[in-house]
Amino acid sequence: MSGTGQTTIEELLDRWVLLFPAAAARLGDLLPDPPGTHLVGFLYVDLHAGISLHVLGTGTVGADGTVIVTSRVGDRDRLILRHVVFQNLEPQALTASQRGALGLPEIPDWLEGYRRPETAPIRRLAWLDPLRCPGYPDDIRFRLARRGMQAEVVWGTAWRLAGEDAEGFTLIECELLNEPNQDWGVHAGDRVLVRAKPDTDGGVLVGFAGPVPARS
Repeated sequence: MSGTGQTTIEELLDRWVLLFPAAAARLGDLLPDPPGTHLVGFLYVDLHAGISLHVLGTGTVGADGTVIVTSRVGDRDRLILRHVVFQNLEPQALTASQRGALGLPEIPDWLEGYRRPETAPIRRLAWLDPLRCPGYPDDIRFRLARRGMQAEVVWGTAWRLAGEDAEGFTLIECELLNEPNQDWGVHAGDRVLVRAKPDTDGGVLVGFAGPVPARS
């Protein structure tokens, strides 16, 4: 929930949603008919492209909550919008009755190729939110630091929780996204352990715990 009390796009991942106003997405000639007032689609996370919207079409919402799709993407076509296009639109989840009236499954079959269940617990760590990349909820920034070396801030894609250390830090296995400027013994694409926990002042303590030990 945002500071204004409005539901955020990040809270509606893996759900069918309405986004208002559809005109802000500037779909132009991408739909066969003039766009309706609301975008209708399914929100999900693409590992490489971030939060995305699989567009069903655009439509209107009646006073009784009935959703009418007035311009629909062709059955053989796919229209995918990325987070930067709709990040400022007002999101609302479709209710079960609205979804049923449109003949939509709760979860579409194609989502299986994008799901990473092991990341779900990491996404629920709200105290990590200040470190996340906007539109990429699995990408977090952390520091590489060691005595005698200049600290560096880098990015990593979180893959799974790896327990806690003796000091109560949560250990997160990440894939390093960018090449460090110094020799830390790890490189872009390597799996590393990041240690993190909320600080008493509302911030987050986060740092590099080393490469992921080889699994036997």
